[in-house]
Amino acid sequence: MGELVYDGFNKIEIIDCEVKGKMVKREKLHINDAVAGLVYDCEERMCLVEQFRPVPGKMSYEIPAGVMDKGKNPRDTLMEELSEECDLHIKDLVDFYSGDIAKYRMLSGSSDSVMTIYEICVVPQFDKNGKLLKEKPVDDVDVSSVHWCTLEEVEKLIHTGSIADGKTIIAYYHFKDMIMKLRRDAAGVY
Repeated sequence: MGELVYDGFNKIEIIDCEVKGKMVKREKLHINDAVAGLVYDCEERMCLVEQFRPVPGKMSYEIPAGVMDKGKNPRDTLMEELSEECDLHIKDLVDFYSGDIAKYRMLSGSSDSVMTIYEICVVPQFDKNGKLLKEKPVDDVDVSSVHWCTLEEVEKLIHTGSIADGKTIIAYYHFKDMIMKLRRDAAGVY
């Protein structure tokens, strides 16, 4: 363990390490591991949460996610986040796939924390008039609303910079590959 220089929600430690045969000092950022969900419905729509991100100073669209800070397992942590951020519950699930679709180091040059993304299929969400729900405000401290977006809508959000985080872009490309394969299979194209 090195010298702890900041002790907040995230911690910063100065460590000594060897790089190319020389001892150097580096900062190590201690961040909790996190989980995220590629949440989608059978209408080929992805669930995105809209929230203000203070560091970039703007609204962002992201897949639902949360840090592993309460001693719960990844599935329970993610279900808690889906409830809080999206107002989705066990009764809304069609399937919570057991394996992850991606696992990566969030900041590989500065931290050893890991983001794990899971795939979750839910029943389509409808408004009180029986129409497919497109957007829904939620009562969450961080999230302002939930959006159900088509592949084309997500791609546009990526290209305009409204989606800029890695987990959501990874989830989008996984979802796009999955949908394109389903469409090819349905059309009998191999």
